[in-house]
Amino acid sequence: MDARMDSGYFFIVTTEIIFVIGLITHVFIIAVNAIAWKRRTISTSDQVTISIVIIKVTLQLLVQIKVFLESFEEIYLLIILWISEVLFLSSVFSSIWLSTLLSIVLYLKISTRHNVVFLWLKMAIMKNILSLIITIVLVSIGYCSIISVIMYFSASQNSTQEYLLNNQELHQTMEAFYYIYHILPFIICLLSSLLLIISLTFHISQIRYTQNSASSLHVYYRTIKYTTVSLLTCALYIILNIMEGELNSDFSNFLWIICTTFHSMYIIYVTTTLRKHFSRVLLQLTNPLFREKEPNSNEQAVTVTS
Repeated sequence: MDARMDSGYFFIVTTEIIFVIGLITHVFIIAVNAIAWKRRTISTSDQVTISIVIIKVTLQLLVQIKVFLESFEEIYLLIILWISEVLFLSSVFSSIWLSTLLSIVLYLKISTRHNVVFLWLKMAIMKNILSLIITIVLVSIGYCSIISVIMYFSASQNSTQEYLLNNQELHQTMEAFYYIYHILPFIICLLSSLLLIISLTFHISQIRYTQNSASSLHVYYRTIKYTTVSLLTCALYIILNIMEGELNSDFSNFLWIICTTFHSMYIIYVTTTLRKHFSRVLLQLTNPLFREKEPNSNEQAVTVTS
């Protein structure tokens, strides 16, 4: 019994530590890009990346709110819990669709196609990127609110439940929309990611064939790795969201937090600007520790010479 309690406390403490690390990581990415946004116009891919990180902050905070409110039974707190559940699910869907949008934007940037339809699509997406981000978030919130309201009334009112049971077509339609909203963005993300990786591989082969300087190849390799990790993260989000009801609540929360934290840390690793700023912050934090040790070493040198 004591061993189980100890392991439970250790699991909770580990989850909270990862939560704090993730929150600091997310805030760092948002702060760096916000400062850059004031100085200059940031790229469309960076705008989508900031949106994804903001959604991750929301996601992690909502996980903590859910854990806190699940232990209460007051009506007004249950209403807040229901709202947090809707926002949590909306954050998941928004993150999936924004990851899909990011893969499309990266592909449109790297692609060298000159088709009229392709160029029109590229211009339409690049010019309306903020509108697309806002639309994705609002549609996700609206969709999740409708689903949650229908599920609530079907569970609380017998008449609604009987109506759903007697009308299998409506029930099947709801289920179909639920899975389509999961699978459709992943299919688009998969196709755009594969096209992006193929395009990058083609560029790499061209650079090697022309025997130009290979100093910029690491950028292509890093983009391929980031695209692969983002695609796997998107797939993991979908799997977690579908299987959330079958998993233990604490374990599910732990997986959500560790996934969002790892992905943001990887964003810092692959992005040159973020990596440089992170190195500077790390040096500023560690320099005082080394400065405190320097006087001690000088004192020891003086005593030895005397």
